[in-house]
Amino acid sequence: MCAMAAAVQTTLFIHKATIQRRTASGTDPAGHPTYGAWANSSTDVASRYDERGESSRAGLMQYNVLRPMLFFPIGTDVKMNDRITDIKRADDTVISPGPFGILGIADPAGEGHHLQVTIEKA
Repeated sequence: MCAMAAAVQTTLFIHKATIQRRTASGTDPAGHPTYGAWANSSTDVASRYDERGESSRAGLMQYNVLRPMLFFPIGTDVKMNDRITDIKRADDTVISPGPFGILGIADPAGEGHHLQVTIEKA
């Protein structure tokens, strides 16, 4: 990793998260995979926790909703069927206990800089 990329990672990704994935436990009678318990896929993954406001209207009323998000370095192994737990500061203080389901994963600028993961309390 070049010095510039390391500096960006240190200053932007100031939190840590645990990514969990279900373990495959076999197949059902139709041949579809079945899944067992959640297991840690990656722990202490560099991230940044944030909440973004979204507005919506219902008739004359306008509602503002805060949507929790995590940002990860590009290339982080996170998938739609995963879940997030243990969002922490660098000193291991828990910011928001999980688990969180993943609603969406995007490379918002399309430049390969970071992933934006929209999450929701499970």
